[in-house]
Amino acid sequence: MRARTLTISDIKATHLARRGELWMLGVIFGYVTSYLFDKMAVVNIDPLIGPLFRRLPSLLLGIVLLFAQGMTDQLKPSSPRFVGKPTLMVFALAGAMTTAGMFAYYYALLFGGVVITVPVSQTLVLWGTIVGWVYLKERFSRKVAFGIIAVCAGLALLAICTT
Repeated sequence: MRARTLTISDIKATHLARRGELWMLGVIFGYVTSYLFDKMAVVNIDPLIGPLFRRLPSLLLGIVLLFAQGMTDQLKPSSPRFVGKPTLMVFALAGAMTTAGMFAYYYALLFGGVVITVPVSQTLVLWGTIVGWVYLKERFSRKVAFGIIAVCAGLALLAICTT
């Protein structure tokens, strides 16, 4: 009897996978360890090198997956599956902004350390929530407002305690 292959549909069908909690545990573990490695590396090398090595594995994996999944036709203007120049430009702009943010992040790690840099850099969640609410018309509830207030209070406490 052959084992059944788990599909994306099977994963999406589970309650926890739909909500994302299990996936977020992996994200948390990955990011926490990367912050520690980042700080260890920035002490020994120029922060300008950090973004290159931090993004290189993602770039290589993306290229491999693009070819492995047979999706290269989405990048060819002559293909009916072409995603379009505006879409590609949005991704290119997002990549440029992320890279600029990575340079700033490595300099912040060098001069401010992990204790300040990581929490403040994670306010991107707040900004993403606000931008999503204002520009993308996503829902904004009391729970979200309470979360934003709690994060701001935590950052304020952190700033007070580290000075």
